[in-house]
Amino acid sequence: MIREDEKLKYLTEHVMYELCMLRHSFNRMAEAEDVLDRNAFFESFAIHARSLYWFLINKKESEVRALDYTKTYRPPKGPKVASINDRINEQVAHFSSKRNVEEERKLNYRNCQKIAEWIEKYIALFAQALAEPFVSHFKPGKHEYKQTSITIQGATASSITRSVISAMYPPQKS
Repeated sequence: MIREDEKLKYLTEHVMYELCMLRHSFNRMAEAEDVLDRNAFFESFAIHARSLYWFLINKKESEVRALDYTKTYRPPKGPKVASINDRINEQVAHFSSKRNVEEERKLNYRNCQKIAEWIEKYIALFAQALAEPFVSHFKPGKHEYKQTSITIQGATASSITRSVISAMYPPQKS
């Protein structure tokens, strides 16, 4: 639980930072031509999305939650993007044997777009529920996400992984 005297600073520095990085990573992922850059922005996006998702749903394990700032904000009910967050945990946030190998279960660009839209909707509702001293300091604004037709370069997740590895470790000439 965050202390009262730390709340404003945390909101204006850390929550805004997470939102800023989420937006920036998403747009850069859409623009990136190099597979390593795209993957780096993809992973950055996923981590910031996970942090904001936990904040907005008031995850008990989170040290700071939306309800620390307002009692009128109501976190969303239902699993609308919960499965996407699960994919972030499985594919990006944890290095384990439980990582998805099935293409249809892997996190993709459409999943990123869906969770970004969800976060924007609920960060706006959170901002509307704030009272002083927070409301005058927290201005998330609206953000236009770049639209793209990529599904992370139109490739399968396995081929992206192979592309990343071959870009980092090109085949040695004999």
